[in-house]
Amino acid sequence: SNPSGRCARCGENVVGDGTGCVAMDQVFHVPCFTCTTCHARLRGQPFYAMERRAYCEACYVVSAGRRGSLPGERGLGI
Repeated sequence: SNPSGRCARCGENVVGDGTGCVAMDQVFHVPCFTCTTCHARLRGQPFYAMERRAYCEACYVVSAGRRGSLPGERGLGI
C-alpha cells in the first residue's frame, strides 16, 4: 500500500503508487525524503532521526559529533 497524506517536507498531497514513503511517523514524497545536510535521497537507506530531522549515516556522525554525543534514533527509509 502506498502511504497517503500531506508530505511533511513540501506540504503537497502524496498520491500515486510508489510516490510516497513513511519515516519518523510522517509521510514524504520519495524525492522529498532526503538528508537534512547533504540532501541525499534516503528511501531504502539507513538514516538517523535527530530532532525530527533525517540524516544519512555520514552526516549524522558529523552532526552528532559536533554536539558531543550521538543522540537520535536509527531507521530505514521505506
